[in-house]
Amino acid sequence: MDQMDRSAIYGKVGFLMQESSLFHLSIRENLMFGREDATEAEMVEACTRARIMDFIRELPEGLDTLIGENGIRLSGGQRQRLMIARLFLQDPEVIVFDEATSALDYLNEGEILEMLFQNAGDKTFLMVTHRRNSFAGCGKVVTFEL
Repeated sequence: MDQMDRSAIYGKVGFLMQESSLFHLSIRENLMFGREDATEAEMVEACTRARIMDFIRELPEGLDTLIGENGIRLSGGQRQRLMIARLFLQDPEVIVFDEATSALDYLNEGEILEMLFQNAGDKTFLMVTHRRNSFAGCGKVVTFEL
């Protein structure tokens, strides 16, 4: 591991964790952490794919709306969708999904997972979860018991 180029790994792997970070910045600026040279059209497409663009369009300042520290002005589902849009902009080959929907109710979790799987293309997902319905759409499941 110490001989691997970490920047090459970070360019190919995207992470969506249970406690992923959003910053007290605008939606646009938070999205740019996925890819800082993203155009507005690419941001709109990523947000549309993540099913949050309709919500953003309703905001008076749209993409320039401040969301508060850790996205406090957003619901849990909206925070997850914004972080997923950021992942879509990053366009990694592998997505590590670590208990990323654990704070959501089952309806929001199901919608977000369905959207992810529909937009996955040829991506590889590594999903860590305790919820059975979270991995229902996975092609291969490995279980561990401690």
